[in-house]
Amino acid sequence: MEELDKNLKPHFLKMADFCAYQERAEQEVWKKLEAQALEYEQIQKIIATLKAENYLDERRFVASYIQGKIRFKKWGIYKIKQGLQQKGINAQLIAEGLENKDLRQYKLNLLDLLKAKKRKLKEEEVWKKKQKLYQYALSKGYESALIQAFLQKMTF
Repeated sequence: MEELDKNLKPHFLKMADFCAYQERAEQEVWKKLEAQALEYEQIQKIIATLKAENYLDERRFVASYIQGKIRFKKWGIYKIKQGLQQKGINAQLIAEGLENKDLRQYKLNLLDLLKAKKRKLKEEEVWKKKQKLYQYALSKGYESALIQAFLQKMTF
């Protein structure tokens, strides 16, 4: 491990605590360090040290992010992918992470969302109900084909 300068240690410790609290994307850490008016090379050293000491790991972040968004927010793939892209995660890591998602939980989430939304709808016409459910599931980031498959199985 490369030894940090004495003036960088406090910044490193602060970022180590930041990363230890919850998984972070490298971009989040980078922005925090930029806000502390550090130079590019100093930020690079701190991030390299965080990675070397296993405080910062993009694969772990992606897995945690995907799991959390599926389990708690009930987001679909497209919304998850967009969120990860906004965090500066590369497409390859996103694709690998999404391959490992819990497909059973993912489909149960969509079914739960559709049933809950269906109960709240006051539409009389079946096609209007289906259209509203379809739009709602799309807004949550689910794939069109999957939504349509679930809507065909539902009774109205």
